[in-house]
Amino acid sequence: MKARNYLRLEYVGHRFRNDKETCHVLHDVNLTIGKGEIVSLVGHSGCGKSTLLHLIAGLEQPTQGVLLCAGKEITCPGRDRAIVFQNHNLLPWLSCFQNVYLAVERAFSRRRPAAQLKAMARHALSKVGLQEALDKYPGELSAGMRQRVGIARALAIEPSVLLMDEPFNALDTATRAQLQDELMALASSTDTTIVLATHDVDEAVILSDRIVLLSDGPASTIHDIVTVPLPRPRRRLDLLDDARYGSCRSAVLGFLHRKPEGAGPRTIAEGVRPRMGSDPGSKSATLTP
Repeated sequence: MKARNYLRLEYVGHRFRNDKETCHVLHDVNLTIGKGEIVSLVGHSGCGKSTLLHLIAGLEQPTQGVLLCAGKEITCPGRDRAIVFQNHNLLPWLSCFQNVYLAVERAFSRRRPAAQLKAMARHALSKVGLQEALDKYPGELSAGMRQRVGIARALAIEPSVLLMDEPFNALDTATRAQLQDELMALASSTDTTIVLATHDVDEAVILSDRIVLLSDGPASTIHDIVTVPLPRPRRRLDLLDDARYGSCRSAVLGFLHRKPEGAGPRTIAEGVRPRMGSDPGSKSATLTP
């Protein structure tokens, strides 16, 4: 049985100080994410999506609340959590293969032989369609190809939690769709928990089990949680005529184009009935057309 609270965020808040003032980024974020679940974070720019990913990764520490992974408090980065950033962050003096192999070696060198580590690096690059570019350097690749190397590097260390910060933005449509399908297959076959920040509404609906809608900052928090009731495996062409897909898409678009907070109530989506959930400090809407 899959753990329903593999990742747990309890009253998480985050502030940082710049030269002039203290910025309140997140406030009272309460969320549980199950083992093998795909959850998307959606909201306007500046709502704290990236900050939330950094907190789960252990790259930053919350100023309020606690984050738990598999029952243990997150206080620093760990091999169980990998993050794909908006930019590729590759080492320019290393080839594609060497960039990925370096991550694998650091994660597994004491437990697996070098030959196996090299095979893992090659396999990760082949998953993102770069098996012919093993010896190329980042400067010889397109922006999209460099981003695919970054994705391969994260996949190669076999994390329990994969965090992705708008990872497909630089990719062409066909490659984006291919990697989205790979991501769904990964979650299904390995029980990898995936948390994805995205501005792409269709991407969020196609990939996710739930979509977390973050309110505008400062002091962003969870405004709604939309449950996506689409069965898996999902075939994108079959979804085009699925009323449930349309309802979920309308819910997210309705949130993104709603009136500014404080300007009055909004409708999530016509013909959609929200059902209140149990996450403290948030609302969970299962969409029923």
